[in-house]
Amino acid sequence: MDDFQTSLFGMLGQSLQQEIYGDMWSPTNPNAHFAKITYYDPASNSRTSDRLVYETSFLRLKNINLSYALPITLTKRWHINQVSVFAAASNLWTITKWPGLDPEFVGTYITSSTSSNDAYPMSKTFSLGIKAAF
Repeated sequence: MDDFQTSLFGMLGQSLQQEIYGDMWSPTNPNAHFAKITYYDPASNSRTSDRLVYETSFLRLKNINLSYALPITLTKRWHINQVSVFAAASNLWTITKWPGLDPEFVGTYITSSTSSNDAYPMSKTFSLGIKAAF
């Protein structure tokens, strides 16, 4: 996600992203996401506003671990004392309204811009294994 504070600067000669330009307030688009752009703003379009404040609450399945120890009666046939199988996974899903990649990681400039500095999404990991004791 781009840094909205610099994207909305809107000086003459600078281009605005098509997504932003197409969703700016106008008399024909009163429910737009972005504020009206002006040719000259004494505050340089950087007035304090809650227009781009987002909810960062989330629900995440961070870690899950499952294991199963095979019955001793079965493992004794194979001349093994103990056998267990396991599976583990992390970062399976996140439910959030945060428009960035990860609501848990908030960058240092979050109070002055809406960029969360999250360059990559959380990676999902999966592990499978067998543990045996002879």
